[in-house]
Amino acid sequence: MKNLLVVFSFILGTVVVLAGDDAVLKDRKQMAGTWRVVSHEKDAKKAPDDKLAKTKSIFAEDGKVTVQEDGKTTIQATHKIDPAKKPKQTDIAYTEGELKGKTVLGIYEIEGNDMKICYSLGKDRPTDFAPKAGRVVIIYKREVPPKLFTSSIGMKFIGIAPGSFAMGSPEKEEGATKAETLHKVTLSKAFFMGINTVTQEEWQAVMGNNPSFFKGEKNLPVETVSWDDCQEFCKKLALKDKKPYRLPTEAEWEYACRAGTTTPFSFGDTLSTDQANYNGEEVYGKGKKGIYRAFTTPVGSFPANAWGLHDMHGNVWQWCQDWYGDYPKDAADPQGPATGQIRVVRGGARYNGPALCRSASRQGYLPGYSSSYVGLRICFTE
Repeated sequence: MKNLLVVFSFILGTVVVLAGDDAVLKDRKQMAGTWRVVSHEKDAKKAPDDKLAKTKSIFAEDGKVTVQEDGKTTIQATHKIDPAKKPKQTDIAYTEGELKGKTVLGIYEIEGNDMKICYSLGKDRPTDFAPKAGRVVIIYKREVPPKLFTSSIGMKFIGIAPGSFAMGSPEKEEGATKAETLHKVTLSKAFFMGINTVTQEEWQAVMGNNPSFFKGEKNLPVETVSWDDCQEFCKKLALKDKKPYRLPTEAEWEYACRAGTTTPFSFGDTLSTDQANYNGEEVYGKGKKGIYRAFTTPVGSFPANAWGLHDMHGNVWQWCQDWYGDYPKDAADPQGPATGQIRVVRGGARYNGPALCRSASRQGYLPGYSSSYVGLRICFTE
């Protein structure tokens, strides 16, 4: 198998692997797949998190590679590896993009779904992965296809991996309040989140009634439901499916809404009425005026966020499990205050301006309160 030429994908571009021993073939197989950049440092300076969330590389089994930003190919390269060296060595020759025609020397490390590459901007190959001037250090996480689940009544859920994120908003974020104190949250367990808010048909199938104010179209979100009503809905569906359905915690909700972003919205620095159902007569940041529909729209009418969830901004507020209260400084798997008077709602509604539809925006209502502004999205942990 010597002298076998193999082409494969790598997050910095198209990769070509020369040699053919077992070690090369093993690493080539490990590299095959789609990878997202989770950390990028050039000259010891980190790239913005929101840009990293939009960058991925696709490694094909036949050896071809595509690097994309926002779905557009930006870089391609050929990649020669030598896994026998310590550390493992790589030569990257760029064929498309801003470095076209240039070859750089680097080292790499791969273990399971994690990969690290460090290459030099000069003539000397790095001997370690320490970020410093004259180097680029990139850390990748393999993009594993999410798990999907469909309930007995056709409700679709998508798997959300555990992780850490910055919950809340920076003080200078437009629309930020003192109740949105920025703090680090770690969620240690994976969970399944409803791809859409609960529809009127789904509520009817479980509860035998439809309390909604807005009716007529198919797949409209159920609304005019209280937090107490939602507990009964989850309980009845759980008995039917033998799944522990529940409302998401406030932390789970924001983590899923952000989908790896740090911007005010999962779509970026502003929001448009092509992306969500809200009061488009109000403008956020550098956005533009849009439509004020004044009624709810069928679930899934607008684009999903990066994790496949629809309507995380606008349409109806969504009940969360937590009592409303002050945030802790940092937290692992937070459940909210032990007691309280009002329960958290998230996401904003059709009548709200975009500021109240931000990823960090939070409100609260009495558990028995219901209105046409409030619906629900459910989740479960296995």
